[in-house]
Amino acid sequence: MITKKVSMNNASKSSFSGLINYLTDTQNKLERVGDITISNCNSEEVKWAELEIAATQKQNTRATSDKTYHMIISFREGENPPKEVLQAIEQELCEGLGFGEHQRISVVHNDTENLHIHVAINKIHPTKLTLLEPYRDHYIRDKLCATLEKKYGLEVDNHKSTKTQSENKAQNMERMAGVETLLGFVRKFTSEIEAVNNWQDLHELLADNGVALKQRANGLVFQSGDVFVKASTVDRHFSKNALEKRLGEYEHSQVEVNTDGYQPEPIYKDQNSKALFQEYLAWLEQNTYERKSGFASTKNEFTDQLERLKASAKLKRSLIKLGTKGSGRKMALKLVSSNLRRDIQKLASTSQKKRQAIFSTTKNATWKYWLKMKAQSGDSRVIEALSKVKPKPKGNIFINRLKRRNKPLSERFINAVTSKGTLVYKVANTAIRENANGLSISESATDRGMEAALILATHRYGKYIDLGGSDEFKTKVARIAALKNIEVTFTDKQLEQLKTEFKLNPEMEIQSNDQNSRRSSSRGYAGQTGRGREQRTVGRGEQPRSTHKQPHSTKYRRFSKTDRIFSLSEMPSLSLVRHRPRNQMFLSGDANADMEQQRTKRTDGLRRPISGMNQSLSNVDLYIKERNDKREKIFDIPLHRRYTESDDGQLLFNGLRSKNGTQLVLLKQKGKAEILVKEIDAKTAARLRSKKLGTIVEVHQNKVVVKVKGLSR
Repeated sequence: MITKKVSMNNASKSSFSGLINYLTDTQNKLERVGDITISNCNSEEVKWAELEIAATQKQNTRATSDKTYHMIISFREGENPPKEVLQAIEQELCEGLGFGEHQRISVVHNDTENLHIHVAINKIHPTKLTLLEPYRDHYIRDKLCATLEKKYGLEVDNHKSTKTQSENKAQNMERMAGVETLLGFVRKFTSEIEAVNNWQDLHELLADNGVALKQRANGLVFQSGDVFVKASTVDRHFSKNALEKRLGEYEHSQVEVNTDGYQPEPIYKDQNSKALFQEYLAWLEQNTYERKSGFASTKNEFTDQLERLKASAKLKRSLIKLGTKGSGRKMALKLVSSNLRRDIQKLASTSQKKRQAIFSTTKNATWKYWLKMKAQSGDSRVIEALSKVKPKPKGNIFINRLKRRNKPLSERFINAVTSKGTLVYKVANTAIRENANGLSISESATDRGMEAALILATHRYGKYIDLGGSDEFKTKVARIAALKNIEVTFTDKQLEQLKTEFKLNPEMEIQSNDQNSRRSSSRGYAGQTGRGREQRTVGRGEQPRSTHKQPHSTKYRRFSKTDRIFSLSEMPSLSLVRHRPRNQMFLSGDANADMEQQRTKRTDGLRRPISGMNQSLSNVDLYIKERNDKREKIFDIPLHRRYTESDDGQLLFNGLRSKNGTQLVLLKQKGKAEILVKEIDAKTAARLRSKKLGTIVEVHQNKVVVKVKGLSR
């Protein structure tokens, strides 16, 4: 766990409302915004709490610094503590910094590989109205992080920073933009710099690499083109004082700098990245050209219209002076002036909106952000360029056994792309993440979401599936595979056996002893350090055995409803049918799977349809709804819609269907993937039944005509 303070360089631009709007914006991502916590406010709604905090900040009129403290709490990749632990960590960090009584809003974000919390704190005390600025707060945060990691059993991070503020900024820029900075470029030959014995040799070495060493203010800088970096930032041994102690008094360079020096390049310089970077540079150049030309045309248009308005007003004034006199002339002239001012303001507002529209469509982006935009279309080259570092498989995951990344799904399923190349699919209203390791799903996913993830895993990796994560997750997947009859084989023999048992007895219940699924026990989230223990019923003739659970073992306890209700701790479980207390009847569905008892027959055919249930939908609409609902989980089903008169013309025959006795024909337009559904009579259906898929048909005025070798019948 690490923390970071996000500083606002210009205090006048700091806006608590703007920060909250950014933190609570979902950005059309399924799992970006998690839990939101409001502390020390009278309001329970985010909007009202935001206004309350802004009003408190305005009451302090003396403070000139930023009145908002923005802190980020980030956890290790794959680490997902429960809600109570996140709130406790946020509370203890704020109290340690002295903000325990201050107003704040905390927002959990899940849109990256690392779960993180944004904490927006009002530095103005709600009653004293004084501003609190923690002294050397980075040391306080690092110390608190180390304590909280031990307290809640989190993975340990290194909190001892050995870098200066400039080094951290350069490193952050490289990580966020994905482009090598001048700092990283110069560090490649630091050993050669340390080996020189005089100033001119140092200047020659740097000039050969396209870098110049120049004196600036009281120090030295490395410069290449318009980019420069402080020499002491590259290494403390390269400060002016350190170099003058070793080389003598500073001497100016007498050599010419090579122009083929530092050029911004991707950090990972393989052939794929280099080719994409050239496309990125061409995109930047085209973007810049379109933006400049758009601004120039908008300016010329504004100038021309402004001149027309002024000329028209001038002509009106001349006519007024020739035709009227006295007070009437003054009133007319004033009216012309006021109309001119109104038209100029309207013209300026329209021109400004045009400039903003041009800027929004031609705005430049960093290399990594450009890759993320391109990856939304499913380009495998771009995804490969993003995912250079293979993360460790953690959490509930369908493991990629193929050891390669297949081509991603259609663009319509991709909800977002992270900076590390992880694709986030939106399937059945569930976020499913795919990286080089496989498909991962959150612990809060519904059964429908898990079913979609399992179908997607079989689509991506074949029917042999390997699972990772908690025992509870594996059990749910095995149950879904059995109940939904999904053709899948688990590599874990125990899970495969469990799937078979679920098929025989769907109502069987499972109690998992997995320590990972019980965080408070295994990781000490609630201060507990006890080991997981296996709960087991001792049968007749058996000796009690040790309940100590071996580490990394996976065990399940199977028991049916009869075991839970009627079994005793010192008697064997019997498969008996008996009456429950309080007039509750024990039915056949509650008995064990091994009992030879016939179930009651279904009587669905005798039941009346529920009034109002899909009665308003026609058979065509019912079929379209069923197919589009399945489309959310099955990825090769195209979009279905009703046929309309505007679709008349030549179409492709795509099959026949029947819904509640109604004959339906499926049609396609050339070059389009969507399916058109049309109701037809039995005679037309019989004529189409012998035709091959892809046969050209003509539909005019609700009549379907089959084309055969240029003729029609």
